[in-house]
Amino acid sequence: MASITAAGAGSGLNIESIVSGLMSVERQPLTKLQTQASKYNTQVSDIGKLTSALSSLKTAAQKLSSYDFLDANTATSSDLTAITVKADGTASNGTYAIQTTQMASAQADVYDLGGMTDGKLTFGAAGTNPATITVNGKTVNLGTGEVKLTPAELAAKINGAGVGATAMPITDKTGQQRLVISGQKTGAIDGVIGTTSFASLTGGSAALNATDSKAPKNAEFTINGISAVSQSNSVSGVIGGLTFTLQKEGIGSVTVGRDDDAIAKKVDDFVTSYNAVVSQLTSMKSGSFGNDSLLRSVKDQLYAAVSAPTDKTNAAPGPADYSPLASLGIKLGVGGSLVFNKTDFTKALAKDADGVKAAFASNAEGVTGTVNTLTDPDKGLVTNRKSTLDANVKANSSKQELMSAQLVKTEARLRAQYGALDASLTKMQSSLANMKSMLGIS
Repeated sequence: MASITAAGAGSGLNIESIVSGLMSVERQPLTKLQTQASKYNTQVSDIGKLTSALSSLKTAAQKLSSYDFLDANTATSSDLTAITVKADGTASNGTYAIQTTQMASAQADVYDLGGMTDGKLTFGAAGTNPATITVNGKTVNLGTGEVKLTPAELAAKINGAGVGATAMPITDKTGQQRLVISGQKTGAIDGVIGTTSFASLTGGSAALNATDSKAPKNAEFTINGISAVSQSNSVSGVIGGLTFTLQKEGIGSVTVGRDDDAIAKKVDDFVTSYNAVVSQLTSMKSGSFGNDSLLRSVKDQLYAAVSAPTDKTNAAPGPADYSPLASLGIKLGVGGSLVFNKTDFTKALAKDADGVKAAFASNAEGVTGTVNTLTDPDKGLVTNRKSTLDANVKANSSKQELMSAQLVKTEARLRAQYGALDASLTKMQSSLANMKSMLGIS
């Protein structure tokens, strides 16, 4: 006899609805755990973002307290048509007079192109091996058998072969076509072109011998009257920290000075990093952490570090007070953020660069120390909170697993109980129907 599997099918009892209603009540503690887990996970994520922001702040602060905080400079040329210059930040400040008497150049060989047929040179012969030429000591494959090339096509073959030399066809004022092969490097040594041979030429300009040759030259110049040479017109290593490019023969000068914009950028980066921490704390307050005391503590400690009074001593007798950094262009803005005034900073830098350096070194070291304390692996305020949250997440997960397993058992028990009730009711209804039938009751 087939069994009835639909709950309540016999008695009409709606077991699914009853069990579903009871289980919704049973699941309420699990739902609370799930909600709590979501909050924990958000807090863990927020703590991670805060830790990252603190790390960036520490990096920015270390740049301000570094010994090379002011070691940024820029170089300018008195005449960009004569010389251009770049500084890497390590050059000594000053003015350098540069007189160029000779520009660096590469070897250049000129070949006459005559006797061409239909404007083409012929290399190799039909049925022979590939036609080749030698340029700068390297082989250039022109093609198989007899190859006919215009001067432009020949130059393209050479230029595409990567032989360290450049070919260029030109037509002089008499209408004579020529081929100029130049080294790709300049200088008396680097600019030399190796062996060049057109032995496979079979039609055109005899053996294509060079009719003119320009020897490679070094750049020759003086710096503040001191003679110097270079294989290239781009000169580095002669003046420490500077790379300059000679543009023409003549006189020019290069001036190296402190790069206030680059120094101000370091301060601006610090302020930006500090404000990123403040922004994250504000986001956490309006979000997962609410009025948690952790946020106020972190914010207060950082502000105390950045605004701590700083004394420094001038080279001349007498102290100058830079407390707080407001006199250097950093002031408190809305919501605990900082505002950087570049103009005020530049003025202070021009007035007393050493004092500015000392002030920033002191406060930046304080900020670095505060970040280290907050994120100390063993006892840091932020680190400990992260550990606590990780433990909470783990404990919550364990509780959910246990509760979920218990709920499965509870639902099975309820279904069994109400299934038994359904069977009993069905049996009672069947007995009642039989009794009515025997008594003739409809």
